[in-house]
Amino acid sequence: MKILSRDFTTTERILMLVLLVILLGLGYYQFIWRYTADQIQEANSARDAMEIELQAVDAKVAEYRAMQQELESIEGSGITYSRMESYNNARAEIDLLNDIFSSADNYTVTFANVTRQGDQIRRECSLSFTAKNYSTARNMIVELSRSQYRCLVNSVQYSALSGSEDGVSVSVRATFFETMVGGTADAGLPAAENG
Repeated sequence: MKILSRDFTTTERILMLVLLVILLGLGYYQFIWRYTADQIQEANSARDAMEIELQAVDAKVAEYRAMQQELESIEGSGITYSRMESYNNARAEIDLLNDIFSSADNYTVTFANVTRQGDQIRRECSLSFTAKNYSTARNMIVELSRSQYRCLVNSVQYSALSGSEDGVSVSVRATFFETMVGGTADAGLPAAENG
């Protein structure tokens, strides 16, 4: 026990002081310097990832603004454009046909079974109608092709009505397009075809 109570020499004190400084330096390096450096490196990596994400978001915003300007220029020019509505838009399409062909002398509409390719739905219909003249029939067909719902007029056949000076009989095949985006499948919808 006497060894623990003896006085240290000046050299021993200097060595213990140097050892204490070295231990404090190692502790600082291990627990403060390295931890701080690791945290800075992680923060820099996170910043770089966020900058890449910000660039992607900026690109999407620029694309959105370009599309918005294009839509505004289309709307401002008076050009009409159609929408591909979500499945099942059959009721609205029938109402549209009733509105367009209400001025016909008579008309019939027959729908075929819907077809599906991926998310795109096609609803084909055949229309037969009579009109008082060619101009009226033409206006109805143009109105159908420029309607608010995406519709492609596939074929048009017309002939003059017998015993009439101006009356025409018209047969039209058209396809309405719909999408499954936002739509709800039902029993009348076939399985999706790939391709």
